[in-house]
Amino acid sequence: MHQGPKSSGLTSKRVAWVVSHPIQYRAPVFRALAAMPDIDFKALFLSGHGMKPAVDPGFGVEFEWDVDLLSGYEWSLVEGHRSRTPDRFFSVYASGIHRELQSGYDTVVVEGYGFAGYIEAIRSTRRTGARLVYLSESTQEEKHRSWLKQSAKQLLFRWLVRPGDHGLAVGSRSRRYLKQMGVVSEQIHDYPYCVDTSLTDLAWPRHEQLRAERRAELGISADAVVFVFTGKVFEKKDPLGFLDAFSRVSGPAEVLMVGAGEQANQVEELAERDPRIHYLGFRNQTELPSFYAASDVLVLPSRYAESWGLVVNEAMAMGCAAIVSDRVGSSADLIEGRDTGLVVPANDPEALTVALQQCVDERERLSLWQRNARSIIATHTPEQAAQGVREAAWAP
Repeated sequence: MHQGPKSSGLTSKRVAWVVSHPIQYRAPVFRALAAMPDIDFKALFLSGHGMKPAVDPGFGVEFEWDVDLLSGYEWSLVEGHRSRTPDRFFSVYASGIHRELQSGYDTVVVEGYGFAGYIEAIRSTRRTGARLVYLSESTQEEKHRSWLKQSAKQLLFRWLVRPGDHGLAVGSRSRRYLKQMGVVSEQIHDYPYCVDTSLTDLAWPRHEQLRAERRAELGISADAVVFVFTGKVFEKKDPLGFLDAFSRVSGPAEVLMVGAGEQANQVEELAERDPRIHYLGFRNQTELPSFYAASDVLVLPSRYAESWGLVVNEAMAMGCAAIVSDRVGSSADLIEGRDTGLVVPANDPEALTVALQQCVDERERLSLWQRNARSIIATHTPEQAAQGVREAAWAP
């Protein structure tokens, strides 16, 4: 058992989190873990991607996060790392991970098995005898595999998961996936998927002011229902399908398109032809709360399975309702049965048009969804996610 330097006489658990690179949604959870008196925490990065300005292949532009990703917790860039874009299996690997994990951790969190570096971290953790905890963002709905591939995956799961392993489920769909992997139900802990709430907490008291300023800047009337799309503008998220569905909506309604990607030129062309569409390009994290404040409904009509869709959290934290496709993982936990918006079938433009029109026509119901959104998302905070990690580390 490791005695942490900040435990003040209390026994602490030494926890390592193996992660591909600094990620804006992980940093606040890391800080919350570092603040816990009975957790001695360290993040182990297998890649330096994101520590300097870089081109994200999804956005197609060079950018640097304008929020701090590295302060408030202990971290290290593992020796032998590769500072590559983490987009392929062998792009994330650090030869020094075994040496690092030999330094006496009680618990090691690994984000699945999608990179070679994660597989090596799993192997190394087994050798040390530390508790292995899998963070699962995956869902059973993500891919339809052949019988042969499903069988091969089950063999992989048998190798990966041992009786003493624990899991962190970001939602109900990922909990099912962890069970499929072989993690025992009693050893799966809630890790409510969350964003950095400091930005929205700071912006919320000025919500009406930000709303008025952004709308005036864009020439949007106060009575218009504004739909917002944020993120990578590419086929998976179906921005073109959204704009096609919106073209058939009547009444005072407009669209904010915030993001960049391979379909950006087509979105820009549509915006030039329809004055109700405002294409704003890539915007960094600190700007997003004001665009959400100017909006009423987030739209995420993903064509293919999306493990969660954290833009839903961001928008709800600023009082937006949500319309998402049934391929979006968060639909099961944040929208279905919650009165916060609508879930529509993926690749169904008519159903999406009906949902958009309903927001324009039923203002009282839209207002209810917006109020509920703030309440629901209050249960998805970095502190609550960190508590799930703590429970996994301290469980018998």
